[in-house]
Amino acid sequence: MIYKKYAPCSPTLDVFHRCDAQSRCIVGPIGSGKTTAAIWEVGFNLPRRIYMNYGISETRWFVIRKTYDALMDSDFTEAMDWFSHGEWKPSRKLLTVKWPSSTNCPSPLIVHLKFLSCNTPEEEGKFRSQNVTGAWIDEANQLPLLSKQVVKGRLGRYPKQKDSPCGFVPRYFIETANPFPANHAMYTTYDWVGPKVLVDPAPQWRCTNRECQKTFSLVDHCPKCGAPGELTGKKDWRTGVYDCSVLEKKLPTNGPIPSIPPTPDHVGFWQEAGENEENLRPEYYDSVRRDYSEAPEMVNILVEGEPGDTPRGKPVYRNFDKHVHIAKAPLTWRKERDNRTGELKGVPLLVGWDFSGNFPAAVVTQKIAPMQYQVLKEFYNDRMQALDFGKWVLSSLASEYPGYEGIHYADPASWARYSSENGGFTSNAQMVMEYCGIEMTPSRNELDLRISAVDQLLLWRNGLLIDQQCYMLCNGFTAGYVREQNPRMGEKDYKENPLKNNFSHVHDAFQYSVVAEVYPKVRQPRPEIAEEEQLIAEYPERMTAYSSGPRNRRIVLDSAGVPVEPAYTPTHGAVAQGWDARRRR
Repeated sequence: MIYKKYAPCSPTLDVFHRCDAQSRCIVGPIGSGKTTAAIWEVGFNLPRRIYMNYGISETRWFVIRKTYDALMDSDFTEAMDWFSHGEWKPSRKLLTVKWPSSTNCPSPLIVHLKFLSCNTPEEEGKFRSQNVTGAWIDEANQLPLLSKQVVKGRLGRYPKQKDSPCGFVPRYFIETANPFPANHAMYTTYDWVGPKVLVDPAPQWRCTNRECQKTFSLVDHCPKCGAPGELTGKKDWRTGVYDCSVLEKKLPTNGPIPSIPPTPDHVGFWQEAGENEENLRPEYYDSVRRDYSEAPEMVNILVEGEPGDTPRGKPVYRNFDKHVHIAKAPLTWRKERDNRTGELKGVPLLVGWDFSGNFPAAVVTQKIAPMQYQVLKEFYNDRMQALDFGKWVLSSLASEYPGYEGIHYADPASWARYSSENGGFTSNAQMVMEYCGIEMTPSRNELDLRISAVDQLLLWRNGLLIDQQCYMLCNGFTAGYVREQNPRMGEKDYKENPLKNNFSHVHDAFQYSVVAEVYPKVRQPRPEIAEEEQLIAEYPERMTAYSSGPRNRRIVLDSAGVPVEPAYTPTHGAVAQGWDARRRR
């Protein structure tokens, strides 16, 4: 029997196989070798490691994916391609792979791979009655957390502890996935690491030719078409030197710092773009970039390997660029010294509130210069009602921004009154103001004006900067706050209003905080404007040159308020133009 050999071609896959953590995760772009690495991990590497450490020669593993069709078309096909000598039992969905003894492993190994799907929460019952050594979940970000917890409860139970030569059975849990949003539970579960960098990689360039857009390094012109290159702001990992025996902290490209510490003994590896490119067809990723030229967020996820969310429609804003408007480091509350007292005080905060619906949201913004704003924090909770949400937000503001001053802008619809259980009428805004002891100002509710205000800030240089921890706001710009496509065949048409979802509530709150500052209301016109408006109101209605019918006749009242017939009604164009001239004066 001839066995295929597998050797990792990237430093991330190398350290993934070397790591001893019992819970591991590997995330990377499409075509980065994640599936192959995981198949060899559960089908050969870990069984051999278990025998060398614990003397166990027979192990059983779950191979799980959301749908059974995807599981068989991808993971099972890949397993049969590498382990062609395995014995497949369709009735039990079990693939048995037997390995002979070798120099590095003196005992034969028996590996059982059980292929199961988990598309709905009800399907988790199929795992409760089975005992396995470990599990591998592919596209793990699509499975619910409860299903993963049930699977983890079945690990480390095959073989039985009394049948183990050392009286102990290890447990291993492996997850693989394409990049997911930074607010996903997996992002904070794992401690993201990578190989130690001995020599920093060189900057990466991209061809300026739109038809080429090839990436390269070490030269400033495209080696394919000769066009000049532009810096992408990234580094080409191929030009670096790494020590794969040592791990160090390594966050994903353009990924924020996790807000909570990782789960113990959970180690994650986030692959760089193009790590497996030498095993793919030439210009594989260049063609994918061209295919998704109208969806740049998909290029960032599938090719560049950056955290992000899949777009659900057409983005509402036109001028957003995640590499420009999302801060590379956490933002801080800006403070300025008072010119009169010399006291250092924080710049006033603009807090936008949206609690007119069932899911309250709030966004804290700061105006640091004319047409320059920074978003410091967002608040969103789909399990709180308005009063508890208001208390939570205000207590957080008091602890993080002590002594702050500012304006609380709210959705004007929040003042809509309805009958209360205690009698009388009330509104969400009134209840929050009374219960929390704050004053709120109605913002502007015109949707086109709110969207235009944000787009204006995005268009200005340094007009808007968003903190990395504002996950809902950042993902909404690129994927969640969108216009849904109309169900019309053959037409690329989108609905007028944005899709109502959890992203829209956060973006509405953000819009309320800035629209009143960018487009303030004119409460009282200047005296000369008021006089002119009064003069215009006294003019007769404009006459046409062709008709003097009822639509063009102006009703004239006498001193008693009784309509009278005018002696003469001007109908000619010259007379009408005379009225226009008087109006202009």
